[in-house]
Amino acid sequence: MARRSEAYAVERGANLADPEYWNRRFEDIDLRLHARELDAATLQAAVETFQSLALARVNDTLTPILQDALTRLSSVGALFEADSVSPVPVGTGARTVQLLDAQRAAWVVTSHVVLRSRGSGAAMVAEVLAYERPSGLLTVDVLSAVGAGTHADWTIRLSAPPDIEHAGRTDNPHQTTADQVGAYTTSEADAAIASAIGALSASVATALAGKQAASANLAAFAGLSGAENGLPYFTGAGALALATLSAAARTLLAATDQTGQRSALGLGGAALLAAGTAAGNLVQLDAAGRLPALDGRNLTNLSASSVSSLNAIRQPDIIVQHQAASGTHGGTATTGARQLRPLNTVVRNAIGATLASNLLSLPAGSYFAEWAVQIYRVNACRSWLVNTTDGVDLGQSINGYSTTDCPEVSQGTAVFELAATKTIGVQQQVSGAAGTSYGMGLAASLGTELYATLKIWRL
Repeated sequence: MARRSEAYAVERGANLADPEYWNRRFEDIDLRLHARELDAATLQAAVETFQSLALARVNDTLTPILQDALTRLSSVGALFEADSVSPVPVGTGARTVQLLDAQRAAWVVTSHVVLRSRGSGAAMVAEVLAYERPSGLLTVDVLSAVGAGTHADWTIRLSAPPDIEHAGRTDNPHQTTADQVGAYTTSEADAAIASAIGALSASVATALAGKQAASANLAAFAGLSGAENGLPYFTGAGALALATLSAAARTLLAATDQTGQRSALGLGGAALLAAGTAAGNLVQLDAAGRLPALDGRNLTNLSASSVSSLNAIRQPDIIVQHQAASGTHGGTATTGARQLRPLNTVVRNAIGATLASNLLSLPAGSYFAEWAVQIYRVNACRSWLVNTTDGVDLGQSINGYSTTDCPEVSQGTAVFELAATKTIGVQQQVSGAAGTSYGMGLAASLGTELYATLKIWRL
């Protein structure tokens, strides 16, 4: 605004008492002041606009910074804590874990840390050896550990250096007294123990009061008079007596295992064997008191006499005989070739054999046989058990000899095995011809005549 001081100057000779002289000047001043007032309002609006813009700019710029600072301050603890899913075994010595990616940049490295498994509770206190922030690899030296196993759920927090030497001391380095921790003196401890024992005794006595009278078993037990080597046992309801516990019984009870107990009982290795017919089994009699049927393979390498002794304790499986009516001789014996002895009667058949035409049809299996045939006036004689299907001798008798008025019996035994069903018969051969009809046996006329018997056991 231009200056107008010349407009307000007082001229010489001016009529200062004239109101108009002053009114013109005052009006100009008023107009100029009014203009400044209008400028002031515009200026105030501009200032307010500037303030608004400036504050908005400050708010946009500083608010995120302040918010970030507040966030960091509120979670400052997180700067000293991190997590790792690296599988690490619990124990002392060097270990390496990898921090999660989101925690690597902000984590604060300290001299010592504690690693704790969230799932198992295992923990390790360690000295930090190195930390590679880009990869998040943290290498530590574990100084002490609690727990065991390998875990992959570690939380890592800062820790003070452990005072391992102090933790292992037992010489009371802080000079802590019993008074400081409120501990009992020896006399006070004795008194407390005595009081507790008294209270317990009273409690037990109260709890047991009347129990003996209410229980016949307790009353019976209380009525026993103890004796050396006496063992209480019940003889009935509410009744007890003492049994003498012998030295042998005490030895058995003192054994700590089954081996010792078998030794105390004098049992050998047979006590451990199962009953049956398998390898290593003990043979057990059946319900009828008989030995079970055994496969012939279980009786290999036995002599004929041994087999005979074994089979004597059970009945033959099949018995066939040559029988004739009373007074009928056994038949004619001829010299020269062998002669088939008659077998016409089945006395016992437990194995499904069949008898036809003096021959016995036997199924496959292992067998023991005994036979006996009578001869009369034939001089020397021998008999055989023959597999007539294959033309094979299965066994022969001892030598026999019969002369005038001297009958003889030719007997034999055999152990044999048949791979399939075969026909079996008894053959004889004599050196002298006897009279008609009685060379194979002389009738006694005392009932049914018996001239030949064949007994067979299945093994």
